[in-house]
Amino acid sequence: MQIQSFDKVSAGLLSDEIERALQPIASKYGIQIKRGRGVFAPTDFTLKVECAVVKGGIAATKEATSFENYAHMIGLKKEDLGKPITFRGKGYAIMGFRPRSKYSILARRDDGKSFWLPLDEVKKALGVKDEPFPTEGPADPSAPSELAGEAKGC
Repeated sequence: MQIQSFDKVSAGLLSDEIERALQPIASKYGIQIKRGRGVFAPTDFTLKVECAVVKGGIAATKEATSFENYAHMIGLKKEDLGKPITFRGKGYAIMGFRPRSKYSILARRDDGKSFWLPLDEVKKALGVKDEPFPTEGPADPSAPSELAGEAKGC
């Protein structure tokens, strides 16, 4: 098949084939290679290729690094990265985190497809209970506090 012009179908087929063709290279170097987003016009097609080092069986992607950096702030543990969970009856593994997003947890389904899942659902699947953040100031908001004193004059 010769491509005469790019459209959604031809760009999708080509990007799938490029990703498959890159897998022997990924295996050779012990890294993960996957396709990113692509942009096409009738005469050209640009495809992003993402490579990541694999550590302990998990690709050290920006999302995985973000998960490790933010885990303690979102009520999870660094060790939860890679853990299996069940969501809507299907098996997934936690693969990363995206801050400031409704669907912030990257998870890879057992069939290899990746999805963004809501944090609260992932916490439920892990059996994590939400606990309120500790407060630094006094219980009475009208009472003076050291923190309020430090902020004066800024």
